[in-house]
Amino acid sequence: MRLTKECIDILEKISIEWNSVKIDYRVVHGIEKYPESLGRDIDVIVPENQIVTILNLTKNQLIANGWKIMVHQKPWAYWLFAFKYIDNNILYLEIDFFSTQTWGLTKLAPINNYISYVETFKINPWTSFIKRIFIQILGNDFSKLIKKNELKLSIEEQKIVSKELPKFLGQRLTSKFLTALESSDFNDISQLKTKIKIRLLLQGLFKQQLLLGAKTVYDWFINEFNQLLGKPCAPIIALVGPDGVGKSTIIDYLKTNLKDVSPFPHIIIKHWRPGILPPLSTYNPTNENLNRKSTIPRRSPGRFQIIRQLYYFLDYFLGWFVERRASSRLNLIIYDRCALDLLVDPLRFGISSPRLFKFLLKFMHLPNLVVLLNDDPKQIYLRKQELSLEEIHTQLDTWWELKKSGKVNCVINNDTSSDIVGKKVINEIINQFISMKTNHAFFTK
Repeated sequence: MRLTKECIDILEKISIEWNSVKIDYRVVHGIEKYPESLGRDIDVIVPENQIVTILNLTKNQLIANGWKIMVHQKPWAYWLFAFKYIDNNILYLEIDFFSTQTWGLTKLAPINNYISYVETFKINPWTSFIKRIFIQILGNDFSKLIKKNELKLSIEEQKIVSKELPKFLGQRLTSKFLTALESSDFNDISQLKTKIKIRLLLQGLFKQQLLLGAKTVYDWFINEFNQLLGKPCAPIIALVGPDGVGKSTIIDYLKTNLKDVSPFPHIIIKHWRPGILPPLSTYNPTNENLNRKSTIPRRSPGRFQIIRQLYYFLDYFLGWFVERRASSRLNLIIYDRCALDLLVDPLRFGISSPRLFKFLLKFMHLPNLVVLLNDDPKQIYLRKQELSLEEIHTQLDTWWELKKSGKVNCVINNDTSSDIVGKKVINEIINQFISMKTNHAFFTK
């Protein structure tokens, strides 16, 4: 649950401290509906030489008030995530700090002299316009603006935008663009977008100072490279256990409830492997298993078992690069089963002995958090009678051995309501997220 009042209270305390030490910040997004509510995240632009100071002030204030924090460093920003537990509810707050706003090679919004206040928060109508509207329009998809109808400018924004935007686009193009915004004409906006991009490109190449332009090019290159091989941020989760233990029910609960208490914009569900490579059955259309309608797990081994295990290993190897990029964008990946299942129930995957795969596991990236859902074997059998009671006992024994070896991180008993169990799983996910290794070098001790 996102308890808005408590989040607003701590944010007000933080802004008062920022003001007291004269940090030259501006809140550019997230307080449009303040004091009634906050946005999903708070965006703050601040001079680069004050980043360390503002991060330390924010961190210390949050910790002093009982919050747990995690900071993730990007080439162009610092993401600060804060969590607090109150009466079995999770409070969640995100503050993003950055020093400039650019498009391509053109620097659009460094800190400047424009300043006004919303209660204790310093704001800048120009940087707010750039973040809230202009950058979104220049992107490939501005459907959010259409959905939320956020094209209207405030009176302060109108004054400053009409003065500043011609410096980048020229008076004529600016006039057409503002007219399209005023009438919320998305067709005109789409047609003008290409011309705007060309003007900004020329601005970045020829009109900005040489050294400034070179630095902007460098920042742009680092940004693009980071998008290809970003530093992991969101954890990769796996729910494991025998058929009938309730994995699907808990995953459905997570899809419904996790977004409100976490920063993850998308939750990606995968079944046991990344799925970069197609199912092996697609290579053999005559295979009787291709059109098999039974949901009962496979109970017999297949042919070419060494090839099968190497194929699954290759899928995990390739999948790591895809999942790393998704993680750097804060997308949470949840596995229904994972590679460890091949050790627990190899027959399900057409393998009689997983000896080779057990060796290959040493070279694979397993999920950051493997959660074993546990219950009484008889209750598991009553939920889904796909495995015999004896097989369920055997699988649970194997899972507990994997727990002892450290490959399973935690065990949660699924012997109560899905709400209680789901909250326990969410707590484990949040704790794992907080513990992710990040760059805290910019903090003073």
